[in-house]
Amino acid sequence: MTGRFRRRAGFTLVELLLSMAVMALLVSATTSAILIASHAIPNPQSVTEKQSAALDVSESIATELATAIRVVLGQPNLIEFEVPDRGHGSAGPETIRYTWSGTNGAPLIRNYNKNAATTVCDDVHAFSLIYTPMISTLTESPKVLLIADDPPSAAIADKQTLMESWGFQVTQIAATKSKAEFDTAFASADVIFLAYEIITNWAQLQLELGAIQNPARGVVLELGLAYSTYGISQILTPFGAPTTAITITDVSHEITAPFALGLLTISKVNQNFVAAGGTYAPGAQQLATGAGNPTLGVLDLNAVTLNGIANARRVHQPCAGALFDINQLTDDGKTIMRRAMVWAAAPVCHGAVTLTLQSGSDSSAAVQAYTQLVNTPRVETP
Repeated sequence: MTGRFRRRAGFTLVELLLSMAVMALLVSATTSAILIASHAIPNPQSVTEKQSAALDVSESIATELATAIRVVLGQPNLIEFEVPDRGHGSAGPETIRYTWSGTNGAPLIRNYNKNAATTVCDDVHAFSLIYTPMISTLTESPKVLLIADDPPSAAIADKQTLMESWGFQVTQIAATKSKAEFDTAFASADVIFLAYEIITNWAQLQLELGAIQNPARGVVLELGLAYSTYGISQILTPFGAPTTAITITDVSHEITAPFALGLLTISKVNQNFVAAGGTYAPGAQQLATGAGNPTLGVLDLNAVTLNGIANARRVHQPCAGALFDINQLTDDGKTIMRRAMVWAAAPVCHGAVTLTLQSGSDSSAAVQAYTQLVNTPRVETP
């Protein structure tokens, strides 16, 4: 029996070898493409990504801060501020708060009004705020916090009457009040007046307040014992003998600008005046002397004191003493006192904020943002 054999179609060995080689090339190319693509996917833990995330957050904070109308709390790791009404909830300013616990790896938290807190940046290793203070313009009659003895003496009443005759708004507070009561009073004051009469309560006042110079408010000092507390001078010194005049030594300042250099009669009768004794603050500007010592002088914002930097304007004036009668001041003496209080009352405001934010442990990922505050809100905390 005979049959016909049919040849099946197939691949030769050479063809198989060539196809395998081509497939190997394709697999290799595909693997390379997948590997390259995997490297292109962002790694949220990389320094670059950490830095990028921190930059986005810091720019967002800076944008919100720029239009702040009030800084409620300004601390190194926390800031709470108000912005104009954005239409969320009830009408009126809206509150934004950023806070970091200070623990490495803890998140940066944002609170908006009374809404639940949200995390805006994870794994934070640094969040710091540096505030740049500046003096703003006093736009109305100054609000005076007159610190008085307890019970207030007739001399305190006379001082309040004089201040009110200038149109000042005066609130009297006894030196024996609690720190909480002082904190409330400071919040609504432009300038603090430390009357001589609180000398009997000075030790208690210092203990209660810790350091009365903490509020960012201007201060006018009659009480010489407070010179060292405010870093003006080591001690006070009396003139030696009662007198009616002081010697103006600098008329470039706002307080003494109306006068001429030389003797100026500030009292109708001889009275006991005081001056700064011992070492005088390096940043103080002496405006007048008495018995060779500075009796009228100022420390401007950021001036170098004997114990640090002035966080507001400070004035020491000659009108003090157990028998000093403010009713005997001449018109020139009253002018010095009034202009001193107006100058010191100019509000300290937040001019700018420098923010540093670092996400992750690598310090090279830290970013900074500098924000100029358009509305220069008042400094309400130390």
